[in-house]
Amino acid sequence: METTAGQDVETRYQLDDYDNEQDDLNMPGIGPIAVHASNTDDPLLEIKDEGEDSDADDYFIKPDDNLIVAAHIEDDSSSLEVYVYNDREGYLYVHHDILMLNMPLCLTWLDFDRNETQPVNYVAVGSMEGVIELFDIDLVDQLEPLHTFGKKKRKSKKKKSSSKTTSSTSGEGHDNAVLDLQWNKLVRQILASSSADETILLWDLNQMKIAAQIKNIHEKQASTENGFVYLMDIRNSSTPVFSISAHNAAVTGNNYFSKY
Repeated sequence: METTAGQDVETRYQLDDYDNEQDDLNMPGIGPIAVHASNTDDPLLEIKDEGEDSDADDYFIKPDDNLIVAAHIEDDSSSLEVYVYNDREGYLYVHHDILMLNMPLCLTWLDFDRNETQPVNYVAVGSMEGVIELFDIDLVDQLEPLHTFGKKKRKSKKKKSSSKTTSSTSGEGHDNAVLDLQWNKLVRQILASSSADETILLWDLNQMKIAAQIKNIHEKQASTENGFVYLMDIRNSSTPVFSISAHNAAVTGNNYFSKY
C-alpha cells in the first residue's frame, strides 16, 4: 500500500507520466539542422577557405604578365626557376621550377621547334658538364629535358643507375663546360654554343645535330684577356672583319643589337 508521502512524490514529480515523452521538444537555442553539400554553401560559415582561390590566381598567367627564367644553384641542387613578373600590379613570384641533374652556367630563350607550326616557349641551358639541355618552360612538373645536345649521357631519375638516358641525346658536342648560348632569331633553326674547350658549335635544330664547328676562335681571335672585341665571319675564320680595342681589361661578354 502506497503511503500518502509516496503519492505526494508521484504527484509532485509527475512520475506516472515519466514514460510519456513528447516527440517534439522545443529546447532553447536548438532549431532544425540544415545539411549543406559544401561548407561554402552554408551562410552561417563566414570563414571561407581562400587558399585554393589564391593558388589558382597565382598559377594563371595573365596577358600582361612577363616570364623570367633564372638558373638557381644551392649546395648540390640545381634548378630552373620560372618567375612571373608584372610591373603594373607590382608582383614577382616563382610560378614553377624545373629540377636539373647538371649544373647550369648559361641559358637562352628560343621559340623554334621543327615539329610545331606555332612558336613555342623553350629554354636551352648550357652546363658545367658540357651538355646543352632543351626545356619547355610552359610545362609544369617536367622531369627531363626535351632534348640533350652533348656527349655525356644522362641517367633516368625513375630507373636504376644501370639504365641509359630516356631523353634523346645528340652524342656529339663540347668536351668542356658550355659558357654561352645564343639563338639566331633570323635563321631560327640555328643555336650557337661556346665552350671552355675553345670551340664554337652551330647546332641545326631541324636535324638536331652540329651544322658547323669553329675552332681556335677563343685562342686567336676572341680572346677576352686583352680587352679587344672581334667581329668574325664564320665563312672565313682566319681573319676578323674588324677589331675594337674596347677595354683595358678582360672582356667577359658581348651582345649585338640589330635595331641600333
